Amino acid sequence: MFDRIVEKKYVVFFILAAITLLARWLSFNFSVIDHDESTYIVIARDILNGKLLYTDMIDIKPPGIFYLFAGFLLIIKDGILSVRIFASLFIACSSFLIFLIVNRYSKSRFFSFFSAFTFILLTSAYRIGLPANTEIFFTFFTILFIYLLIRKNSSSLILLLAGMSIGTGFIIKYVVLFDFCAIMLIYLLYLIKNRTGIGKIISNILLITTGFLMPFVFAHLFFFISGNYNDFFYATFEVTRNYPTVLKASEICKYIIHIHKIFMPFLLSFYVLVGFKIFREKRISFTVLSFLIWYFMLWVSVIIPGKYFAHYFIQFFPLLSLACPFIFDHTKIKELKYKSGLFALILFFSVLILNYRNYKRYIAAHDYPREIAEYIQRRIDKEDQIFIGNNYHIIYYFLNKEVPLKYVHPSVLIKKDHIKTLKLNPKDEIKKIINTKPKYILIEGKFPVDILNEFITREYVHIKTFNTNIHLYHRT
Repeated sequence: MFDRIVEKKYVVFFILAAITLLARWLSFNFSVIDHDESTYIVIARDILNGKLLYTDMIDIKPPGIFYLFAGFLLIIKDGILSVRIFASLFIACSSFLIFLIVNRYSKSRFFSFFSAFTFILLTSAYRIGLPANTEIFFTFFTILFIYLLIRKNSSSLILLLAGMSIGTGFIIKYVVLFDFCAIMLIYLLYLIKNRTGIGKIISNILLITTGFLMPFVFAHLFFFISGNYNDFFYATFEVTRNYPTVLKASEICKYIIHIHKIFMPFLLSFYVLVGFKIFREKRISFTVLSFLIWYFMLWVSVIIPGKYFAHYFIQFFPLLSLACPFIFDHTKIKELKYKSGLFALILFFSVLILNYRNYKRYIAAHDYPREIAEYIQRRIDKEDQIFIGNNYHIIYYFLNKEVPLKYVHPSVLIKKDHIKTLKLNPKDEIKKIINTKPKYILIEGKFPVDILNEFITREYVHIKTFNTNIHLYHRT
């Protein structure tokens, strides 16, 4: 029965899209799940308003995510709703590609669908997967790369497009380079294993690499033609290169343990499957070796930045979703009775639990940024300026106000590594804000730069407190 339901590929896609939307829809309107997402929205709005990225507003991430968000905002005007819907669609497309990849080898539609559902579950069951972060988008291009690479008798055009796919992911976030290197090494070993001629190997590798470099070169040409290439190069290369990265063994171990605590069910399943496969076959098969190469390369990718954020682990989700059907002996599934009914129950209760959790977190919970924005909106004129000190900078978007500095993310004036890398003097930046004479200033707790606190004490009056520690000040 299950195989009949998912016989047509377009039916599979719509089912996966429906599951994704059902698992995530209650989080669509909550204003801030992750501050990085807020940064992308504010910068995307400014791009649409004619500002120059890296000149008028600065972030050190590659340009892909900002122009992607700008495209989303053109289609759906509500920024929060727009990026959350498109993030869900990217997840649905990623899961569909996983279905096609697994089905290409396993010939089991049940296992193919289960792998696709695993990806949806990974991206929707944890808070880190709900905001529209860079990892949600570049993993799609990594999966598309794999799908195009494994096609039978791939033409030169397909190989070029495969490279362009992961190259697009690269200009969303540079850590995709580690996916590219791992998968290309596996691909090279596969060609050698199958006694492919040296000429064919070289031409395939060159085609894929050329495709990979094309979006990167296009981005450079775009900013060169736009006239702000130096700003682009400085923000995305010089600043990134100068970022203070201290790799401490103790911090790395803490991060690895932390990740294993969060994703224990999925990582444990991966380890058990790999161990069982090696034990049963008394050797490390090419399939297992391939996943191990990719797995260890991804650990290098998330550790090297030295920041240890949980959402970096989203980069592992395609691997964890694909590993099970390739390693597990899926012929045993055919002997399992009532598998369709069992899976339907798992699917139903998974979506039910996720919706209950999302209701508690994002519907029943208080949305302070929206409340603050609505409060200020009723009291502000079009020409008035505001300054959001160290918290909800999405309020700039809600009120359609410009950020008074080039640096959109509020942590830039607070965190020492940002200050050192960008060679900023926080006092000078605060003076620029003071010169704009903002009508309202919003501060969480006490701002770490004393000159602003002194300015607030001298020229502002406290008018309201939100959530016990977020203070709104009005210019006297």
